[in-house]
This record gives sequence, C-alpha cells and structure tokens, in this order.
Amino acid sequence: MDIVVIDQQMMLQSLWKQLKEQEGITDNRQRGNVIWKHAFSVAVIEQTSLSLQRIGQIINKNHATIIHAKKQHESNYAYDTKYRMCYERISDSIANIVDEYDVEVKKAMRSRSTIVNPSLDKLEQEGEKKMQRTQRKASEQYAELEKKYNAVCKSLKHQAKRAEELNIECLRLKNLL
Repeated sequence: MDIVVIDQQMMLQSLWKQLKEQEGITDNRQRGNVIWKHAFSVAVIEQTSLSLQRIGQIINKNHATIIHAKKQHESNYAYDTKYRMCYERISDSIANIVDEYDVEVKKAMRSRSTIVNPSLDKLEQEGEKKMQRTQRKASEQYAELEKKYNAVCKSLKHQAKRAEELNIECLRLKNLL
C-alpha cells in the first residue's frame, strides 16, 4: 500500500468527520445527507488517487454508491444549487489539503536531500535563476508581439476605413455615369 494513499485517506477521513459534525450529516437517505455524501465522493475522485473502495470506506458506503454518485454528478451539479454549493466547498477544502500535503512532502524531501547531497540546493537556485531569465525573456517577447499586434490592428482599421471611403466614391462615380 502506498504511503500517499494512506495519508490521503487519513486526511480525508478527518475532513469527512469535520463536515459531518459541522453540517449534521447522518447515515440515512435524506436528500440533504445524500447530497453531501455524493459531493464529497466526486470531489475525492477528482482530486486524489484513492480507489472507489477506499472512498466508500471514508463515508461508510460501498464502491457502488461512489460509482452512482459519479454518474449523478453532472445533473446534480447542473440543476441542484445546494449540491453545487456543497461540491464546490468540499472540492476547495480537498484541494487545500492536497496542496498543503504536497508542500510538506517537498519540504521533507528537500531537507533529506540536502543532508545527503548539499549541491542540490545550488542546482535548485541555478534552476530558479534560469527560470526567471526565461520568464523575463518571454515577457519581453510578449510585449514586443503585443506592440506588433496593436500596430497591425490599427493598420487594418485604417485600411477598412479607406476601403469604405473608396467604395463610397466608386458608388458616387457610378451614379454620375
């Protein structure tokens, strides 16, 4: 079993417990409870690597319930404002948890790698400097292309105006003949 999966499952169990307490979610089939369970299930599917079975374990349901939640998600999201609100709230919470976890893992790996190989910090700094130079060069190129684009747009407007003037003049001359 992968340690990331275990960590994700533990963090999500904690989040689910917190949601149950805050929102008064119980283990019955009332629509309000089902909405929260389905929204949680779909958000977990989309943002983690947990299996359907593990997601079901978190909310005390089987994997078939999770599959059903995924199938119903699109219509629930489109037509049920409470479901949409629940889903977005849970999705944001899970995204924050996953992001914080990723940052902590990177910090731990960096501290371990620095002990093993101190030159990695120097390589990382050089990489950051190179990235900054590349970004600066790209922004300069973007600014130059934007100037050219604006000049072309201005010229195109001028040409369209001139074509319209010439068209009007042609029509006037045609009427004179």
